[in-house]
Amino acid sequence: MISFKDAQRIIFEQKQLPSLKMPIRDCLGYVASKDVFSEVFIPSFVNSAVDGFAVSSTKLLNASSTNIIELKVVGRTMAGDACAEGEEFSKTYNPIGVWEIMTGACVPRGYDAVVPVEKVEILNSDDNQHPSVVSFRAPINGQANIRLPGEDYKSGSLIISKGSKLNSASILALSAIGQKMINVVAKPKVTLFSSGNEVVTDCFTDLCSGQIRDANGPYLLSALNESGLAKTKFAGVLADDADHFKVSIFNALDKTDVLISSGGVSAGRHDFIPGALRELGAEVIFHKVAIRPGKPILYARLPNDKHYFGLPGNPISAAVGFRFFVLPLLRNLQGLPSEAPLKAQLKNQVIKNHDYHFFAKSNLSVTDDAELFVDILEGQESFKTHPLLNSNCWAVFKKDDYVRDAGDIVDVYSLTPGCINLSKVRE
Repeated sequence: MISFKDAQRIIFEQKQLPSLKMPIRDCLGYVASKDVFSEVFIPSFVNSAVDGFAVSSTKLLNASSTNIIELKVVGRTMAGDACAEGEEFSKTYNPIGVWEIMTGACVPRGYDAVVPVEKVEILNSDDNQHPSVVSFRAPINGQANIRLPGEDYKSGSLIISKGSKLNSASILALSAIGQKMINVVAKPKVTLFSSGNEVVTDCFTDLCSGQIRDANGPYLLSALNESGLAKTKFAGVLADDADHFKVSIFNALDKTDVLISSGGVSAGRHDFIPGALRELGAEVIFHKVAIRPGKPILYARLPNDKHYFGLPGNPISAAVGFRFFVLPLLRNLQGLPSEAPLKAQLKNQVIKNHDYHFFAKSNLSVTDDAELFVDILEGQESFKTHPLLNSNCWAVFKKDDYVRDAGDIVDVYSLTPGCINLSKVRE
């Protein structure tokens, strides 16, 4: 049995998966394997931030409610229209009048500000109902409501850093600069098994004596999908038979990077998995970690850099093994940094009567003064799933944290990396 710290170190040492090129539209949830820099200016041309009238600010220096300035409308531009150039461009170089303009439209040369339409009075319109004469009752500063080239991104600006997980904001920025493809780390392919002759996966099938519903398989599948860290396939239930296990694992090897099973890794006489793995050529890196719940967890390396996790059968033990071993491996395989915990004050005293790292089903709350408090819930046994419904985090106690008092600071991890259910944290 090894310590939690040593087991985590082993997980973090595993090498990253290879990278590939992917269209921007498909890269959500992937991790960038290279920095991405802009090759263009955004905006790429001078444009208006509002619907209104482009003016030369010098024409309105003396405008006021008692000195109303009237100017002719000499042209108009909609968003998407080409910027004025050539003969038309020269006419607007030293403008006498104003230019009607819409948000995002190119501002013709010679105009240095845009007055919003709601601050302009339209005095006359032409036969097409376009404003022809407008008036102004206030001055305007130069550059007001003007977007200049490169205000958002300049050529050479860093857009995405290597190791960043790509989200919708990333795709917005990449699309804005016209990036077509991006280098990303391949997303791990995970094959998931439940195990045990007593396990029934079909929820429409009546249970026979001694049988149980498969809870771990659906939980782990949904948690993997929720994390967005892998492409996952549920491959069914492994029977309590070494030959069946070996055939099932061998057949999945070519199509997966990580294999996970739950159950069959403790010390019972039917728990044959460690031996079967070795017969498949695997190296069992660790089997049993000084944690509760989840002590029997097994991690092995199969041929061709394939990873195998044997999670314990008790649901909360499987959940802890998944959260603190499987997910860190999936992050590491993609070059994501290790997680930093939140820090929260204990609401209640915790007495721990063992030498193991302890993961407690907990609920995180925040006060109006932005202080975080964590409540350790009743029902910490590894077979009890009901408290998890009222949890939004795991509170973590190190092996020598025998007594922690109310108000002490402890580490807290969300149930899913980076995601605390805010609907549950308000007191």
